[in-house]
Amino acid sequence: MVNRTGAKFAMNAGYFDMSTYAPNSTMIDKSKLITIDLKYNPQKPSFVIDHSGKPSIQHFKANHKLTLVKTNGRQESVASVVVNKQPANAYDATRIVFTRAWGTNVNLYASDYVIVDGNGRITKHGRFTSNIPIPENGYVIYQRSRREKEGNFFNACAVGDKINPSIVYEGSSVQNIKTSVSSGPRIVKDGKSYKNYSAEGFSAGDIAYASRKRVAIGIKSDGKIVMITSYCTMDQLSKIMIGLGCKDAMNFDGGASSGLYCDGQWLSVPGRKLNNMIYFR
Repeated sequence: MVNRTGAKFAMNAGYFDMSTYAPNSTMIDKSKLITIDLKYNPQKPSFVIDHSGKPSIQHFKANHKLTLVKTNGRQESVASVVVNKQPANAYDATRIVFTRAWGTNVNLYASDYVIVDGNGRITKHGRFTSNIPIPENGYVIYQRSRREKEGNFFNACAVGDKINPSIVYEGSSVQNIKTSVSSGPRIVKDGKSYKNYSAEGFSAGDIAYASRKRVAIGIKSDGKIVMITSYCTMDQLSKIMIGLGCKDAMNFDGGASSGLYCDGQWLSVPGRKLNNMIYFR
């Protein structure tokens, strides 16, 4: 990833499933949603850079909505649509958008699917199939199983209809997000230690309270970004970031995932392959 992006600075970012390498994070790259994770949101923090280049740490829930506009003007909408996330089981009725960030095909059985081109027009829709091609500049709207109260969205879809996506980052003071990755826990807020570990899903002792290899990112009052690696507890990590002048800071994935690259050398070499990183060049 470092070589491919030409990064000058890079750090491992959000958590991921080590068996499937699927990310457990809401990630945004070049203003496009790469993944949506709705667990522990909006309690979970996200490191955010807006279109002006200003960094911040936000707590938000990504409300991704799709609106079907038929050729006769009638509309149908579905909300809480996730992105590039495998269904949990055969009965999972989550509405999912798959983009080329997932791959060239959706190799999963679908009860319903809709193919949308780069202009937002439906080119194909169907049921009970798998191996669905993902258009290069478009996406696939997918559902593994129908829900008890399904609604009319999939039944109403027809070739030529328009799909209008919208996204609201509920709880965030920034909506023009260019880059973002969620992880956690947050460790500094407004220049003070922030300990909301259990609400963010970090109650396990080795994650929240034990000494282990960690990486963190922080923001100073002048907008400068601080990235560090340390072997410590989460509370100690918070004090380190405050000591370095950070008004806000958050932890990223740690342990064997800890990696910090700085101007041609690894200050902390990751002990496993990584799923995602945040980088600067």
